[in-house]
Amino acid sequence: ETGIGYSEVRWWRLRVRSLTTLGRYREAPEVLADALRQHYADAALRVLGHEPLQLSGKPERAEAVVTELLRLATGTPWRYQSADDRVWLGRAAVLMGADAREVLEGCYDYAIKNEPDNLEAAIASGDLALAKHDDGVAAETFREALEKHPQDADLLCGLARAVADESDVESKSMLVQALERNPW
Repeated sequence: ETGIGYSEVRWWRLRVRSLTTLGRYREAPEVLADALRQHYADAALRVLGHEPLQLSGKPERAEAVVTELLRLATGTPWRYQSADDRVWLGRAAVLMGADAREVLEGCYDYAIKNEPDNLEAAIASGDLALAKHDDGVAAETFREALEKHPQDADLLCGLARAVADESDVESKSMLVQALERNPW
């Protein structure tokens, strides 16, 4: 069978992300706790768990989950060398208030250098530029990534946000395209 099993970390990530998207903030922390018992050091799980913990009224736990990831990465850096792990570490560092330039250079640029087509690194870089109100850099980042991933709805949404102040028409066009590619 090609389905994802309970023991696979991808299943747990999807479950936490889905519960968060559905607004089931009370259930997601319980699922996260179960997931972390099996996949304690998984960077993505820890970052994905931050939002539902925050929204379920557990801000100290949300911070602790991410802080533990950064502690693990410092203590065992060899464990987090893949491009995907670097993206998740960057997202964790941003959540904890790290310097944007350090995150960009140490995490997202590293990921893109090692995997030039890494979609998550491009999205994270664009999101970071948006968070820092650098809409021009964000737009450029999303446009470059769309050349490699023209069907990605997340990139189109990011570009729509980046150009919203500059061109309402272009922003709406990007959102329409995103909905066409991903109607859910």
